[in-house]
Amino acid sequence: MADIGVVHASIAAGGGAEAVGVHTVGALVDAGHAVTLYTTDHPDIAVLNDRYGATLPPDLNVVPVESPTLTAVDAATVAARPLGVSDFPLLRQVAFEHSVVGRYRHHHDTLVCTHGEFAVADAVEYIHFPYFSADAMQRYGTRFDETLYPHYHRFCRALKRREGADTTTALTNSEWTASVVEETLGRRPQVIYPPVDTTAFDPPPWTEMDAGFVAVGRLHPLKRQHRLIEIIDSLRDAGVDTHLHIVGPVGDDQYAGTLADRAASRPYVHLEGEIPRAKLISLLESHRYGIHGRRFEHFGIAVAEMVASRTVPFVHASGGQQEVVGNIDRLCYADHDDAVEKITGVTTSSTAQRTLLDDLSSTGIPGEPEQFRTAICEAVKRHLDGN
Repeated sequence: MADIGVVHASIAAGGGAEAVGVHTVGALVDAGHAVTLYTTDHPDIAVLNDRYGATLPPDLNVVPVESPTLTAVDAATVAARPLGVSDFPLLRQVAFEHSVVGRYRHHHDTLVCTHGEFAVADAVEYIHFPYFSADAMQRYGTRFDETLYPHYHRFCRALKRREGADTTTALTNSEWTASVVEETLGRRPQVIYPPVDTTAFDPPPWTEMDAGFVAVGRLHPLKRQHRLIEIIDSLRDAGVDTHLHIVGPVGDDQYAGTLADRAASRPYVHLEGEIPRAKLISLLESHRYGIHGRRFEHFGIAVAEMVASRTVPFVHASGGQQEVVGNIDRLCYADHDDAVEKITGVTTSSTAQRTLLDDLSSTGIPGEPEQFRTAICEAVKRHLDGN
């Protein structure tokens, strides 16, 4: 067995990346490795286990990393909030990695980075998206349209100082992301779908479910919940009697306020915000349809949970979320009008509903936790063995 350092800047953040980090730690511990978790948080192990259905031991060796550089980045974040800047994630990641590598790199047989691209060679990295690639960010995002973002990104890339990747084992979350990594970084990572805990789902018969929609994700412009409200508006204008529940923590205060205003003026839109997992499961199991607005989603754990709850999810026709719904064309919409047309066709046809439920059931849910844990341990073993 090996001594392994797992690197994840914000393990308590509550997203899909953190599910990867938590289950990676749990899998490596259960496999008998000595594991140290390096993070910027002081996580509550019981909360992480409950949130992700994980098996972290209560005495897990967790090292909360602090440094003057990280403190400076956090101070800059606070100072920039009046300008509409909520975080400097790339800069914070670089500062965190430099602190970990400088102090702890040689304490372990290898490092496993689960929050994204890693600056260090001879490590294992789980790439959620190549955020440090200018090409990838320009092709599959909108941040480069902001006046100062290209300069900020260039600065972060310079600080990253990525070592050679020849001895690094690269993993990622979907075939789509793997293609983007290959396209922009010149190497093809192994796909290991993120862990999706489906054990709590026990949906009722389809006929007992409400003909409404649930959307799950951070309240943030990237998630485009305002577009989802517009789609529901058009469905109702077309005579479809439906409604929408928007679930998720605040990721952008100003955007969350805008969504609150829109919901307040529509009795059929319910802004739930962040809710306990039990309530989220109940909402998904009691509604026939899900809807997801982000373009170029890297995987889409929320979409996978919809499939697990027999909620039929409609997703944007881009990114890894298409894989989660089995690349079924009538569930993948290109724009507003296409979404309204496809959703109307399904919600008004019991035959279409039965067909989609059968197709989704036969496709299965990518990312079962045990499959993820086995694949992670095998990838780390191959890396340690030099293969």
